[in-house]
Amino acid sequence: MASFETWKYEPVPLHFKVPHGIFIHEATSVAIDSKDNVYCFNRGNMPVLVFDDSGNLLRHWGNPTPFEGTETFTDPYGNEAARWIGCEFLRPHAITIDHEDNIWLVDDIANVITKCDLKGNRKMMLGPRGVVETSQEAMEKLVGKQIPPAEPQSGECFNRPTDVTINPDNGDIFISDGYGNSRIHRLTADGLPLQSWGQAGTDPGDFNIPHSIAFNVIHKHVYVADRENSRVQIFSTDGKLVDIVHAHRAVSVALHASGVALIAEQGSTSRVQKGEGYQISALKTWTKNIGHRVGFYPFDATSQSTKLGKALGDSTPGERPEQFNWLHSVAMNSKHDVYAAEVSFCECGKHQTPHARELVSLRKWKRIDSHE
Repeated sequence: MASFETWKYEPVPLHFKVPHGIFIHEATSVAIDSKDNVYCFNRGNMPVLVFDDSGNLLRHWGNPTPFEGTETFTDPYGNEAARWIGCEFLRPHAITIDHEDNIWLVDDIANVITKCDLKGNRKMMLGPRGVVETSQEAMEKLVGKQIPPAEPQSGECFNRPTDVTINPDNGDIFISDGYGNSRIHRLTADGLPLQSWGQAGTDPGDFNIPHSIAFNVIHKHVYVADRENSRVQIFSTDGKLVDIVHAHRAVSVALHASGVALIAEQGSTSRVQKGEGYQISALKTWTKNIGHRVGFYPFDATSQSTKLGKALGDSTPGERPEQFNWLHSVAMNSKHDVYAAEVSFCECGKHQTPHARELVSLRKWKRIDSHE
């Protein structure tokens, strides 16, 4: 198994060079391509930002009118929120880059999953009840639109999907679905349904918000971050439960070829553990060591460990470089550097006084020891 216990890390403050005029608002997810470029899917005025390994902005897409201001919409939780006019995504949620450098973008309000190339050219769009579009004309009609979801907890795809992963052997698509369902869907590479499994619940194999999904190419297993059950469940490709890893409010799971499973943990939802409140200066009063960390779990050709081997993060949330603040996605590049995206605005930034503000939401931790 990976001997990452000896790996040394340090946070890299101010790593990402974001030009003035681009507002991230909050980074929902992060992914790495075959050249170690970093892709950030965010809820600001330019939904997709692409950085090189040094943090330089290479390109961006997702909004042809980024300077036209915002409009008000009601989010799925009944709160009034701002969305930049012209955004091609209603609510960016997850980004995945597959073995062929295709990008998959999950928009949970639109109930749409978009496959595109590294420059954002669309290849396919998936929607509820078997919608599959591949023509440019048909896909253009879906951009920025909501497709009515399947009935809540019906098991039919989709009702606010959360993430997607790909089996590189045959191109099968696995989708975690999500907020309005408690289901994993397996589709062919062309988007045709093959199988679905799961139901709402807390027993093994059940889901309480399946929030993130990843594919283990060594074992041919599907990993699902079952967030509100505080665990990652591991399945065979046909949905048979293999193992369970316990992690506090497991929000994201990412697998690396070196034999590392990264599991990002969110903090407590309990008010009694939130100390003096949401002001940044008050976060240090929260109960210590409850989530807000990225855990390392080893696996090799024969087994997956359910025991935490290493973790990044501080004892409480915050904006300092060594802290995390409402993790939402995690990724690792070929150098074993770790990148994280956080939904810090919707969980914390909107509560700041005298007015809401954007918080740190995109981070890098660099491996600093020898890689030999």
